Amino acid sequence: MYKNLQSELDNLIENISENFETNDITNNSEAFLEVINSSPYLITLHDVDLYRPVCLNNNFRDFYGFKNNWLAGMDYMYYIKTMHVSTLNTLVKSVAFFKQKNDGYLNLKYQLLHNSNSYKKVIGSTKLLVSEGNKPKYALTVAKQITHHKTIEQVHTLVSTLTTKEKEIARALLHGKTKKQIALELSISEHTVHTHTKKIYKKLNINKIQELIVLLENFPF
Repeated sequence: MYKNLQSELDNLIENISENFETNDITNNSEAFLEVINSSPYLITLHDVDLYRPVCLNNNFRDFYGFKNNWLAGMDYMYYIKTMHVSTLNTLVKSVAFFKQKNDGYLNLKYQLLHNSNSYKKVIGSTKLLVSEGNKPKYALTVAKQITHHKTIEQVHTLVSTLTTKEKEIARALLHGKTKKQIALELSISEHTVHTHTKKIYKKLNINKIQELIVLLENFPF
């Protein structure tokens, strides 16, 4: 789900690192905007020390309905209000990520207020901009709107990849049975159940039991 975002993120960071002093981006604002506006994704530049966004590319600016790319003053308050209350925890996760100076990716799901005054589901991947010898001052987020859900045909295609045993285990998980209970019922080890469960998640392109439950309730097999 995040692979393409991370690839674009790495490409943008490489481009930025080659053309700018990473900690001095604001002095090259027009050139920086040209770089992030070349991306088809929704881009945000964050100030790591102040824990706030400082710049949006045109795509994200237009998504929100902001007037400017560079945020200032009351823009910050409005920015926070664009987050649905159910995903405000992403702010906490972002601040923790910035504080830890993590060198990996932070992958998050959001519900953001679109300029149409309706909330849209968005996924994003964030990474620190690290310059040699200096602590990171900025981070970059590459995001995209989730514009569609799986069709019935797509779900059936995914389900068709499951083996008979995997379908049995999936149905048992739906009914709230533990891996130990499933192992006893199917006369297999808990490790085997765990391995099958991982394969089920991978084949159905899901990450947790709640997603499996929703899928099976809507598309029983």
